[in-house]
Amino acid sequence: SCKLSHGLKHRSGFHHIEAMVLAAMLYHLLTLRVHACLTKRKAFAGSISIEKISDFVSIHLLALSRGSSTSLPPPDPRHLRYERRKRTNHWQAITHSLA
Repeated sequence: SCKLSHGLKHRSGFHHIEAMVLAAMLYHLLTLRVHACLTKRKAFAGSISIEKISDFVSIHLLALSRGSSTSLPPPDPRHLRYERRKRTNHWQAITHSLA
């Protein structure tokens, strides 16, 4: 993942922090590129979650770093779509309790 908080908790030099920020920017650009390519396909028509695509890319990059696979398996469209909320949001709960 691109959580910089773990790396920023320690004393680091300027070049180390700059490299981490640039790596995070590249990761986000890669995720946006994958999102743009997937939204053009018919199978992925509708609302695709960029967070789920980010998780998918992270898992693939970790697998590549371990040397297990070199090809990106096609993701299942059902796993990348937004899910409906199972609970009401905060404001709906407040207005419901006041009614």
